[in-house]
Amino acid sequence: MNTAQEKKNIDTIRKILMDEIKGQIQNALDKMDKNYKMTWVYKAPKTGEVFPSEKINEGKELEDVYIIKGREYYINHIIASGDVVMAEMTEIYPDIKTGKIYSTPMAIVWEFKDGKIIRGRHYCDPQISYLGIPKEEIIKKIYEKRMVERIF
Repeated sequence: MNTAQEKKNIDTIRKILMDEIKGQIQNALDKMDKNYKMTWVYKAPKTGEVFPSEKINEGKELEDVYIIKGREYYINHIIASGDVVMAEMTEIYPDIKTGKIYSTPMAIVWEFKDGKIIRGRHYCDPQISYLGIPKEEIIKKIYEKRMVERIF
């Protein structure tokens, strides 16, 4: 059973995903520690960098992501233990130039400090994003048709 703080941390993650969907950078920054850093646990497709990371502090780093309209998240599992929240989910988003829809199954780990998100690790295979697999197929094959929580 989750403690009150763990439930609050899970709620914060749901809210920050909604901030991203709505393009609300300042609302997202309010949930992040001033030293927030996200690391992607993969090899970047465009640059070849292994484990690229970005420190987010003024919000300019979020502008290219938060501008995307039509993003959805489908959460299959979200759990908390102490100051850590983990979610298994799929992100659906359109390319802002072409309108092509991308679907990315992923797992994200967020660490909290004093009620704010201080660090994140984003696990996915970016190659899958570009395959154009419909979200229904991802949900059917990965989550075996189980109900998932939709955030949009």
